[in-house]
Amino acid sequence: MAELNPPLGTTTPEIFMDNVKRADELVNGPAGTVDDRGGEPLDTWRQMMAKNDEIRQNIIPLSKQYMTLTAGQADIANIPVGSTTYYRSPDDSALAVEVMNVSGTLQPTGRKMISEIGVNEKILDRLPDVSSSVKKVPLFNDEDDNVPVWLENGKLNAVALDDNLRDVSDTSFPGKVPLFHDDEGNVPVWLEGGKLNAVALDDNLRDVSDTSFPGKVPLFHDDEGNVPVWLEGGKLNAVALHEGLLAGVLTNDEFNSAMQKRVLNTTGATAWKFRAKKSKLELSLPSKLKIGFTGDSWTEHNTIPQVFADYFYSKYGKSGDGWIQLNIDNPNQINGIVLNRNGWAVYDASGNAVPAFPTAMDGMYIYTNTTTSTLTLSNLFSSSVQVFYFDNNGAFRYSLNGGTPVIVTGSGTNKIVSVTISGLNVSVATTISIDSAVNAGTVVIYGFYSEGTGNGVEINKMGNGGITAPQYIKTLPFLSQTGAVVAPDLLIMIIGTNDFRTSVTLQAFRDSLASWIEAWKAVIPDSSIIMVAPPQCNASGANPLSSFRDVMRDVAINEGVEFYSMYDFMNTSYAKSNAQGLWKDNLHLSNVGARFLLNQLNKYFLEQ
Repeated sequence: MAELNPPLGTTTPEIFMDNVKRADELVNGPAGTVDDRGGEPLDTWRQMMAKNDEIRQNIIPLSKQYMTLTAGQADIANIPVGSTTYYRSPDDSALAVEVMNVSGTLQPTGRKMISEIGVNEKILDRLPDVSSSVKKVPLFNDEDDNVPVWLENGKLNAVALDDNLRDVSDTSFPGKVPLFHDDEGNVPVWLEGGKLNAVALDDNLRDVSDTSFPGKVPLFHDDEGNVPVWLEGGKLNAVALHEGLLAGVLTNDEFNSAMQKRVLNTTGATAWKFRAKKSKLELSLPSKLKIGFTGDSWTEHNTIPQVFADYFYSKYGKSGDGWIQLNIDNPNQINGIVLNRNGWAVYDASGNAVPAFPTAMDGMYIYTNTTTSTLTLSNLFSSSVQVFYFDNNGAFRYSLNGGTPVIVTGSGTNKIVSVTISGLNVSVATTISIDSAVNAGTVVIYGFYSEGTGNGVEINKMGNGGITAPQYIKTLPFLSQTGAVVAPDLLIMIIGTNDFRTSVTLQAFRDSLASWIEAWKAVIPDSSIIMVAPPQCNASGANPLSSFRDVMRDVAINEGVEFYSMYDFMNTSYAKSNAQGLWKDNLHLSNVGARFLLNQLNKYFLEQ
């Protein structure tokens, strides 16, 4: 490099204007080169663009690229000797590999067009992996993993500053911020009160506040003094914009969609009724707080509902057993209730059949045309119990603790109705028996609704093992007939595992979720619905489970209900989470996993 005259670092106004003039010639001049202060030629913008175009034409001859190296070699006649081209990279670290025609053979140049995966790998390789306080953010580290500079509580901090480092808040410039200084410590340009100031401006420097543009600030002008781009009222304006300039601009819908994808949980704002009732219980005031579970086997099996029941009973007391399902095995009843039934057929919406009778909100019922079917529900601690049945042509009997049977005969209204057994001692275990000995038609039984002291928490388990969101559609016309009786203040909806592993289409999943939520919102308009996206289980499907999570998040936000992504808060493989004891089997959480979910919902929605 030639010696500059005057030397590098000289900051006189003459040098400043010389640099401005040279920069103008480099950007706008017709020549290929412009000499620097030492007489060495510098490429102008026109020269660089011409070279770039030459290189571009040489990199991809005839605008061709190739899927494989073999395909490129087969087309060697169209690739000049010494020219380069690309073929698709065989691995994920790069998009394409550059090769050159060397004497008729394509040889790698060593250069590649890196991919997003390759970029991420390189970023991870460069990220400091050092131990630091949670309140400190390392900015970089040395070879010994020491961190000399960091952010602490949002402010810059460091081990020490060199004595030669100039303090830009120099007290010799009160209220001023120097931008640079010369060898003698003079500051010709500074910020004063947030505005640019200087010792003097050369007469040749254009005044950007030209009065010919009232209220406007020109950003640059052409040789004829026209200003195509300017600031107006602090906003960018221009004569016209090329259509390509707007290609990457997000629409409002695209922006909102991108923001939705960042949501891992909503605010819990709709759970006001739940929190109001809980506040009463915390002050020992009369209140009955109802929590419902709906969805697939995660809400039919007793693991999750029982963990929630034990937690809330211990804090606020138990008000009753709530909804008691009839199409499940004994281990999956909650609160130690025991069910025995014989001679009953079962309808379950998790199959493909259309129901012959209305269904309960869990999509199930039991029925019989015989006179020999029996059902016994025992170890029930209740003050009253409602037995829900279809009011048609069937008849059945119920008895209490082995007492005299009471006959219930249908009256032909073709609705789901109930008969109430009241006056029970909530502190003494009760047994209710049902039989079809007096039947001459079809008896349909849906379930029991058990109430206790009236104060405390009631857990209603209303799930359906094996069901998908589209299969719930069959139950929605009848939802209000039993859902309005239970009417939970908080409904926890867990779905998606079966939809994922049976490869339900994402559109069918989306449409069904929206209908399901809207049906429940019509029944419980003041209650809160929390939709839970499940974590990665030990199963596979046509679409990744994360796609179902995304649909659930979008539907929840669009429908105005709460959303929680257990998929993201248990962001690991099934093998790793299972090793921590979070799973009971390939598809269902253990008690530990259920407590994990309880803790999370408490944090974000229930015990805020």
